[in-house]
Amino acid sequence: MGGDIGNAREALVAMLCSYGEYTVEATKDDTTGDFVLSTSSGDTTNRIRIEVGGSSKSLRKADFVIRDNTDYPGGKTIPLWLLGMMY
Repeated sequence: MGGDIGNAREALVAMLCSYGEYTVEATKDDTTGDFVLSTSSGDTTNRIRIEVGGSSKSLRKADFVIRDNTDYPGGKTIPLWLLGMMY
């Protein structure tokens, strides 16, 4: 099929998070992460910045990094396959 693997990862994460009842927005500045996920309950809104990438992707200024080609979660790292559990 071809295409850029990074775009496919980001599209998958955006789709899975939106199914998980999060509002998904792209960040205005790539240095702070790829997406901002937000949920609201009452008058409180919680926001989480995430970075999406391969197994060597760094956290940068995001709250969590979602990595492809990673088997186990650890610290602020979430394997991409684990997001599929929300579907």
